[in-house]
Amino acid sequence: MLAMLAFSLIACPALAQVALLSSPLTQAENATAVDLFGKLKAQPGNLFFSPSSISTAMGMVFAGAKGDTAGEIAAALHLNLLSSSTSDLRSVFLAAETQQNAANNTASAGFELHEANAMWVAGNYPFNAAYISGIQSSFGAALKPTDFSNEPVARGNINNWVAAQTNNKIQDLIGPGILSADTRMVLTNAIYFKSDWEKSFETSDTYKQMFHAAPGTDVSVDMMHDTASYDLTIAAGVKILQVPYRFGATSLVVILPDDDAGLPAIEAGLRAAQLNTWLVGGQNTLVALTLPKFTTSGAFDLDHVLMMLGINKAFRESQADLSDIANVPGHPLFVGSVIHQAYVDVDETGTEAAAATAVTMTATAEAPLPVSIQPVPFVADHPFLYLIRNNHSGEILFMGRMANPAE
Repeated sequence: MLAMLAFSLIACPALAQVALLSSPLTQAENATAVDLFGKLKAQPGNLFFSPSSISTAMGMVFAGAKGDTAGEIAAALHLNLLSSSTSDLRSVFLAAETQQNAANNTASAGFELHEANAMWVAGNYPFNAAYISGIQSSFGAALKPTDFSNEPVARGNINNWVAAQTNNKIQDLIGPGILSADTRMVLTNAIYFKSDWEKSFETSDTYKQMFHAAPGTDVSVDMMHDTASYDLTIAAGVKILQVPYRFGATSLVVILPDDDAGLPAIEAGLRAAQLNTWLVGGQNTLVALTLPKFTTSGAFDLDHVLMMLGINKAFRESQADLSDIANVPGHPLFVGSVIHQAYVDVDETGTEAAAATAVTMTATAEAPLPVSIQPVPFVADHPFLYLIRNNHSGEILFMGRMANPAE
């Protein structure tokens, strides 16, 4: 997971094999990733976010939800894939998160995948001890007592922690006005990714080339070039290329329409099952690759997006049941807002990416093809989709649309 999340509570096997062996939690998270993209795609231009971060953030909320509130979050996050029994879904989910959290921390020369979690809590608020210990054990979250009545200091401490966990790529996640003296908890999850390519691009092979950003709109950008063997899927109207990072633990997946103006149709038809089929169908193929260098970022208010996915009661003071986080009669907790930021930089050496999500919770005011002899051209000189994917688990860490590398 490449991302960072914050909740604020107020009052290398082959890729095809990996896709087949993905855990139920990964399947759930990837289905949620495609759902989120389906709601965010209306935003014009470049788009980049971490579905893994958002799923983890809302998963922490799910761990303290009950009744219909829990049911809506579970449905939106596709947690039914983990268990057909609603009675033990939470325990199954927390066990799966424990395993995944351990797998999302690794570092070696030329590769880093780092995830960290923390709970910033008001010391005088009666949190459910079982919830706190569950988040500590399953998400590895550190407990950080915080005085939210001193808003500038509390906000600064949380934002500094986020920046430190993401190599300063995500700064000022929590803006003025998000926290107040009524804030009771902020749950943060930060994830950071930096890796060299398995085979670096030669800088001498990078040169200016036209990118067809939109009909009649061409921009001159730096394009990287290489000819090598990659996993490639060729489907109707689209090619899917998997470019491995160092040690093969992760890959950049590029989903490129054949037609310069074909991306809207690909986006409209994108489904989790289709994406999995494309990834499973990759064949090792000699490819002449052309890929732009780019740096982009994204910032989103996800409240309405999550509501469109079916999470409604958690946002409503009169209906939210988050009583397994804290149960203060007459002053229930509810989700106030969900904020997300992400960053990515792709160049000849590799990729650096980070993301952050803030979920604020408020209480009431008082409280298959053969290998080709000749390389197959894969020229990403027009808008495409891309993923950063954990090849061991199959999890989509980041997801985006590149509409214009010059922006």
